Amino acid sequence: MAPRDLTKLEGRVHTAVTSPRRRSRPGRYGRTEWPWFYPSLFATSSGLRPQIRVEMSLLPPTLPPIASLIGAAQGKQPEIAAFLCVDPVETAADKLSALAWRVQARRRDSDGNDPTIVRHVHDLAALKPVIAASGEFTALVNRAMSEDEGRGGAVIAVTPARLLAGMLERLATDPLWATEYCDYVRQVFFAYPAELIGFDQALAALTDLVVLVRRGDPT
Repeated sequence: MAPRDLTKLEGRVHTAVTSPRRRSRPGRYGRTEWPWFYPSLFATSSGLRPQIRVEMSLLPPTLPPIASLIGAAQGKQPEIAAFLCVDPVETAADKLSALAWRVQARRRDSDGNDPTIVRHVHDLAALKPVIAASGEFTALVNRAMSEDEGRGGAVIAVTPARLLAGMLERLATDPLWATEYCDYVRQVFFAYPAELIGFDQALAALTDLVVLVRRGDPT
């Protein structure tokens, strides 16, 4: 697609999702994103992000099938055979980078404290099977971590390997992370107890992903 066509497409998406309460901002890797704020009718966990983020990526999408919860429970075929989505491996790389930088920078007593980042721990564990089948994860993580340098206020000179190691140490040694994680899962997921990803399981999966990145980029 030519750059002029991409600009036109972005303009059409912008018109479709913007309003006086929604303003676009430049994202990373040629993306544009729109924070979409909405009112909440119920008390929510501090680990829930209070807005939807509509994001357009210019990287190649995937085309997974989409099934409703009722259809899946009844064992029916997906209602939508193929739906344009951001590649989940790209999403996972973004999440690992954001988590590493923000865990390093987080101070719970600061005005900028962001408890919503605990969602990345769960999501990365859930995405682990997809990540393991991809050969692009390490390169995407390294690029994301370079672009994210200083994210969350952490203006420090540190290699990706040390940043990831520090993330794992903080998550494992600060018991409040486990408490926040369990609170997040309790409010968001409605699966059977045996299907839920516990904090220890999620941390083990996260450790495996860091090992995978280190193996692909030993620096």
